Amino acid sequence: MYTKFNLRIKTSEGLSHLIKSNNGVRQGDGLSPILFNIFLNELPLLFFNEDCRSPKLNVETVPCLLYADDLVVFSETADGLQACLNRLDQYCRTWRLNLNLTKTKIMIMRSIGPAPKHHFSFQGHDIHITNSYKYLGTIINSNGTFNLAREDLKNKGLKALFSIWKSISTGNTPITIATKLFDAMIKPIIIYNSEVWGSEIPKSLQKHVIGHEIIKYDDNYVKYINECPYEKLHLKFCKMVLRVQKQTSNSATRAEIGRFPIIIDTYITMIKYWLRLHDLPGDRVVKDALNANINMQDKGIYSWTNMIKYILDTSGHSHIWTSKRVLNMDKFIGNLRLTLNKNYEELTKRQWFDDNRQNGRSNNKLRTYRTFKKDHKQEIYLKEIKNGHIRSAVTKMRLSNHHLMIEKGRHQGLDLEKRTCIKCNLNQVENEFHAVMTCPAYQKDRTELFRQFDNHVITWREMSPENKFMLVMKMNTLILKTGQFISYIVNFDQASNTT
Repeated sequence: MYTKFNLRIKTSEGLSHLIKSNNGVRQGDGLSPILFNIFLNELPLLFFNEDCRSPKLNVETVPCLLYADDLVVFSETADGLQACLNRLDQYCRTWRLNLNLTKTKIMIMRSIGPAPKHHFSFQGHDIHITNSYKYLGTIINSNGTFNLAREDLKNKGLKALFSIWKSISTGNTPITIATKLFDAMIKPIIIYNSEVWGSEIPKSLQKHVIGHEIIKYDDNYVKYINECPYEKLHLKFCKMVLRVQKQTSNSATRAEIGRFPIIIDTYITMIKYWLRLHDLPGDRVVKDALNANINMQDKGIYSWTNMIKYILDTSGHSHIWTSKRVLNMDKFIGNLRLTLNKNYEELTKRQWFDDNRQNGRSNNKLRTYRTFKKDHKQEIYLKEIKNGHIRSAVTKMRLSNHHLMIEKGRHQGLDLEKRTCIKCNLNQVENEFHAVMTCPAYQKDRTELFRQFDNHVITWREMSPENKFMLVMKMNTLILKTGQFISYIVNFDQASNTT
């Protein structure tokens, strides 16, 4: 079929004349990849030689990885790698192959410190030594970490976010539409290959995972989550959609919109991949890599499988670690996600109600939010209030992202009792309760709103001011009217602040 191999080029003016092709295979033809594999079949055998000093995983010697036309060659020594390059040189000359030297790099794997001084060449050309390299879309660092990979994926996700943002930035786009766009167009980008790099966590958390050290886990873990590049992008999106400032509480932002950290998605991809690995034949190299990880784990060295076991143990699925099988994958993954979500929700609740985290002072930024936010679900008002400005004002009031003195005084370093309202003479701390329930500056609008509450809520008159405040802030009754009142407070306060 390749004896008389002709082709044409399609142009705007039609098809060209017949052109005879003496190289390559038919693009798109089912036989082409088979012919390509046959042609390169002997290439890995070049490096199964003692002078190449190829490394071992658990049992298998791995001289190279070959994926389509991407080749990675391994050696444990500098002389061994140069020997591999020399053998590759001879192979390319014999079979008339060209190496793309612009994409060819050397990376010397090491834990710390600068790379040793070595010189490598191919066909008389020096090969550059680098500290990182992108292989199959993932950047690998010379110290074995993936921090550059996560940052690279975040930057790609950021471009994707801005490409769709002009379509949803009016503030009137339904939250559900915006979040679906994020999950469909951005999340797959930022968690690409997370089944591999998702286990990478700080050393302090590694010690907690393998059980060697007790640490203040909650704060350290939440800090790690929020500082992950992919989660920074996720939070940026959530705050852009809610139209709040970047200083707004991360956990409250996620709770208000009903979102959970992206790290939960990475955990699920890891578990699914781990289950797939156990279904592979024992002679697969990746299966040998899995066994190498297990050996590291048994020796007390943190490895990928440590995190797999930890995820399963802390989600109540320790039996899966033992059996390495699930009967119903969809049901198992659904239950796993529910449990991981619940664990995160409980973790955030512990932080919301832990005033000792503020050095023993009752200065928790979420002191008000925690009184009326009882679940980690998207709030009804985000769907019911169509006006983006009103919706944003409600969010700012609920999440303490406003200019009331309770927050303004925090940034000014004022003690709590000195953050009094300057709009009235009641000499009360200007917090959300004061603004909504007592400040004379909003009395006219408050009276009208509370009159309507009285008509809709039978027990309104018997309720305490605190319970009335909670009912108003829950935003489940008279949503639009309440939103307009809160918007008036927030905008009045912002206008006063500007003045």
